[in-house]
Amino acid sequence: MAGELIVRNGIALVGADLEAMQLGELTISAGKVAAISAGENLARGAGQGAGDPVVVDAGGGYVVPALVDAHVHLSLSGGPVPFAAWNTDRDERMAQTMLSGLRCLAAGIASVRDLGCPDPTVIEYARMVEDGTVLGPRVLAAGRPITAPNGHIFAYCCVADGADEVRGAAEAELRAGASVIKLMASGGFSSATDPNAVAFTSEEMRRAVEVAHAAGVPVAAHAHSDEAVRASLEAGVDTIEHGAFAARETHELINRSGATLVPTLYAVVAAGDERSPRDAERLARFRESVRTAIETGVPVAAGTDAGTMNNPPGRQLEELLEYRRQGMSDHEALRSATTVAGRLVGEGVGVLEVGAAADLIVVPNDPREDVAAIGEIDTLIVGGRVIDRNDLAIALGLEHA
Repeated sequence: MAGELIVRNGIALVGADLEAMQLGELTISAGKVAAISAGENLARGAGQGAGDPVVVDAGGGYVVPALVDAHVHLSLSGGPVPFAAWNTDRDERMAQTMLSGLRCLAAGIASVRDLGCPDPTVIEYARMVEDGTVLGPRVLAAGRPITAPNGHIFAYCCVADGADEVRGAAEAELRAGASVIKLMASGGFSSATDPNAVAFTSEEMRRAVEVAHAAGVPVAAHAHSDEAVRASLEAGVDTIEHGAFAARETHELINRSGATLVPTLYAVVAAGDERSPRDAERLARFRESVRTAIETGVPVAAGTDAGTMNNPPGRQLEELLEYRRQGMSDHEALRSATTVAGRLVGEGVGVLEVGAAADLIVVPNDPREDVAAIGEIDTLIVGGRVIDRNDLAIALGLEHA
């Protein structure tokens, strides 16, 4: 377990609204934020005694909650061939999952929701990270998504037909250790299915929601079509994933329901070809939907759908820049990848406050003014442990940090 650590000489962005505080000291103990004090920094340097805490000098930079990616697939590579890693054996999927986790850390992403794998590989990985067996981000893992017969990526999912089977599928994934249930409420872009279609009725999905919520587990619904989003909301899901074709009135329903939208817009940008009329039309509709969500004040949590085609882990900044292009302020874009997304993973995630997980990054400029500042990480602390991001990036073959 990480020992005591003190961060000084910076400006901390604290609380749900990321308010700026001139740091006196931010004290970390046992992997949690133990104290945050405001004031001028007089002390410098590390302690001298064996029992003294390690001191991190933020160099006058901004101390920001580490990022949270609310929608990833760690067991996929994000290469040009969709689902290639899901057609390999279990050992190769675990190796890919571990690699993806390290790539997330190198990008300052300390927590993720993994929303689909053909087997319990990522569930097992999440336990290994929690136990400290491997280095990686905190993971809320869905296990197998639940889809209809011939539904979106059915070859890799738990297929269910009718309300009883949907409930049984949710129970099976909970027994396997899922910490979030994933429902495929519509077709998708990356399979030979119609994204405008509705795969499950609200009653079918409600059966999964009931069993999941009884176990204290949230439910995420992959839903592109307006009708699928509405059916998912009627069922009581906690998050809408994508929502590419949702109308303004449906965004207002999301607001009233208390659900959160996870757009994953960059995934469609990365996989598509705007020279293709079909791809261009889909992307235009998706961008309009995200723009409408921002205008209507829907809670937006940043998720990248990492692992999908041409979309490797660590591309969260690209997602946030898409939100900015659709009218979101830099401040709110940063919140979408920290405090808002963090709430989907667990209490004390994606926020700097006493008792929260000690996951933070230090960047030279204020990302509330220009969210691109999160791409210039000087210091990375995960679970109270300082990670040498340069060494990690070099080891992963990434661009030198």
